[in-house]
Amino acid sequence: MEFRDESTADITRASDGAMLDEVDLSGTSFDIYSADGTSITYDRPGPAVVVAFDEFETAALAEQGLPQAFLFLSGRLTETVTFESTPEPGQEVPEVVAAEITENSAEYVFDLCDLLDQAAQDSAEEEASAS
Repeated sequence: MEFRDESTADITRASDGAMLDEVDLSGTSFDIYSADGTSITYDRPGPAVVVAFDEFETAALAEQGLPQAFLFLSGRLTETVTFESTPEPGQEVPEVVAAEITENSAEYVFDLCDLLDQAAQDSAEEEASAS
């Protein structure tokens, strides 16, 4: 993802260069760390992009009927991720042992893979009509 300013980003798929240009990400998200550092709560109001980083997040999103990577335009998604130990400064982030969606009022949800597939198709059609 390439951020253009505080509220938009370009999302490009590495495998084929398909791109979503100027995606609105103006929802102000918050990361809330537990006192002992073993969990983080991600509070995301829309519009926002959410991408699962491991099997725990993928499963938590799937339980809510959400894809592994998506854009939502309004509502809110709140997720708590728990680590196996406290992260140490300068060290790799510990393994995730649990992920839970604690609030899901996300509306107008779009699978990023579907959006990128459509962008690739549109780009191919534009190239074909230009030649």
